Amino acid sequence: MASTDHFQRIFLAFLFVLGVLSSQASSRLLNEQTVLEMHEQWMARQGRIYKDVEEKNTRFQVFKDNVKHINAFNEGVDRAYKLRVNQFADLTDEEFRVSHTGYKKQPTKVTSTSKPTSFRYANVMNVSATIDWQEKGQCVRQKYYLRR
Repeated sequence: MASTDHFQRIFLAFLFVLGVLSSQASSRLLNEQTVLEMHEQWMARQGRIYKDVEEKNTRFQVFKDNVKHINAFNEGVDRAYKLRVNQFADLTDEEFRVSHTGYKKQPTKVTSTSKPTSFRYANVMNVSATIDWQEKGQCVRQKYYLRR
């Protein structure tokens, strides 16, 4: 009788473990479907159209990896900020680095017909009390940073 009771407990424990594992597998499947729906919505918002199914699948994998990174980061404690999905969510780190972080010097042509002076500000007469650098187009544009 004791061995039957012991066997029943082991069997119930086995069923419990099996139930937990199967629920995790189904939640993973649901999670995949949720991320796929997120990707479709993101594509519509961003106006993304991929050239073929292969590229779409590749971009979905990158998107999914980035969403996983975002969720893991946001679950961390004592974060001063949160990450979210943005317009770069289907780019790998390398693609982002190449397309959004390098300084690209624009070639300039220096043609001066005036004679150089010994003092740089020699002929300045009317100096404004304030200068709007945005109006002059001298402000640095928004920068994007890689994850660390």
